[in-house]
Amino acid sequence: MPLAPGEVITVFGSFQGWNASDPAYALQMLDERQFFSELTFPEGSELRFRFAKGDASKVEKGPENREIPEHVHLVEGDATLSFVLARWDDQPREGASIRGDVRRTEVAEIANGRGIWIYLPPQYDEQPTRRFPVLYMLDGQNLFDASTSFAGEWRVDETVETLIASGDIEPLIVVGFENAGGRRVFEYTPSRDEVFGGEAGSGGGEEHVKLIRQQVMPFIESRYRVSTDPAETGFGGSSLGGLMSLYVALNHADRFRRIAAVSPSVWWDDRDIVARILQADRPPVRVWTDMGTQESAGAIEDFRVLVSALRDKGFVDGPDFEAREVQGARHNESAWSARLPDILRFLFPKG
Repeated sequence: MPLAPGEVITVFGSFQGWNASDPAYALQMLDERQFFSELTFPEGSELRFRFAKGDASKVEKGPENREIPEHVHLVEGDATLSFVLARWDDQPREGASIRGDVRRTEVAEIANGRGIWIYLPPQYDEQPTRRFPVLYMLDGQNLFDASTSFAGEWRVDETVETLIASGDIEPLIVVGFENAGGRRVFEYTPSRDEVFGGEAGSGGGEEHVKLIRQQVMPFIESRYRVSTDPAETGFGGSSLGGLMSLYVALNHADRFRRIAAVSPSVWWDDRDIVARILQADRPPVRVWTDMGTQESAGAIEDFRVLVSALRDKGFVDGPDFEAREVQGARHNESAWSARLPDILRFLFPKG
């Protein structure tokens, strides 16, 4: 797969915040078909990673454009790893995989026209005076449509439609705000981590939440019948998005009271989020948080430290708190999609 002039291949993964655009992890060229990088990691580290052609919209794919799992390597002494990359995800994609009333819009005044996805339940047109609970989610391009997603979609539309029809959850509106690609790490981290991105590359989380509160939410509230009651307003995300969901629970409970912190990156900045929890009062929020047992090395240990801190602050298993270890689950959209039904049943139960 020869590169065009100016293109680069990057390796990205659990060791650097899954930032596919980080130039520090660009591979060096041997010839037009061979590239290499020399990296050092602590002994015993479990690495999960992928390759991309410069950004997250062009990740590696398998033969016939199939999705492939992330690569996994346990660091045990010096090693040379070789990979054959079949193709990039910059070829024409299959058609949209949308179910129900899902809309995507761009507003020039909001983050330079970044995409906003809106799912409306069947009852939206049937009950024209009703206001609906709303869940705001990060990584909007990964939620509804396989043709726009990074590595598979969450199937939010299919899942919500099914659960509403079965009476498992109350009808709700879901709003997905797209990430900024190369600036995702900056926007999805509440503190600066000098190891991962330094001052220029991390710590913009509060600024991003303000963007959502001051621009995205007023836009949605002026055009759709979403509830403005904090008790009926949720915030959710995964990985660094899960980290930001915890941050929002601590600092923005005046607007968001239903929180989905899925596979949160507790490790960020030496578990900074745990320190924040221990220093704060218990916020008046309902929290779902989880972690797969086959995610990156140390993830379950970090998760248990997080859960212990939350319980120290008064969170008790029950209708307002669920902390789940998911056996065999990895760190990807497929795993998050599989447990989305339980997340929604917990956060937005019928009645």
